[in-house]
Amino acid sequence: KYGGKHLTNSIKQFLREKSYPVPQNPSILSKIKEKLCYISLNYEEEIKQDPSSLEKSFLLPSPMINYNNDNSQPVSEILLDTARIRCTEALFQPQLLNKTDPGIHHALYTLISQYDDDPDMKSTLLNNIILHGGNTMFKNFPERLFKEMSGLISNNNINNNNNNSYQINDYNINIISPPDRTFSSFIAASLLGKNEEFLGSNIISKEEYDEGFNPAQGIHRRTIF
Repeated sequence: KYGGKHLTNSIKQFLREKSYPVPQNPSILSKIKEKLCYISLNYEEEIKQDPSSLEKSFLLPSPMINYNNDNSQPVSEILLDTARIRCTEALFQPQLLNKTDPGIHHALYTLISQYDDDPDMKSTLLNNIILHGGNTMFKNFPERLFKEMSGLISNNNINNNNNNSYQINDYNINIISPPDRTFSSFIAASLLGKNEEFLGSNIISKEEYDEGFNPAQGIHRRTIF
């Protein structure tokens, strides 16, 4: 219920806080977010630091003026400080965006906890946490997700085996971070599109669609699981 678009919109608020002009082009806002923002590994401590220690700038494609300020001068560079981590922290603390949804780690933990009575399945899930989507590309995302997951599962007997792979009691948490995960959906769809067996039994024809195809019923009938 919240994601990259909400984070991008929050950038607008941070710019207004600093009396910066707000770019009308969404792609510029996205670039500001992607270049300047990152995931804090210890948000509560880092947010207390001197804001100047977090400052980083973004060069605008062309100078802009804040027309809501009569004394505004053309701005060619935007400087953000705590907004760099306040923006992305909403992935773990959605209340920062006035959302009541659980943080991404709580949502994942709730899913995996459904298999508490099936240790093998739970172990398999914890050992195969695959990151997907643009929001997982923020710096420190895998490390922060592990930190939050380990805190929810157990605070004891944690051994670091290798990069992003940890032993917690009887479970091994392995966070897999494909470098091209921004395009994971497209890659998966392209692979399925080449699978003739899948297409033969699951594809929705134009004729079916024109005849009043019911997605809610039809897609469930064509599930590959």
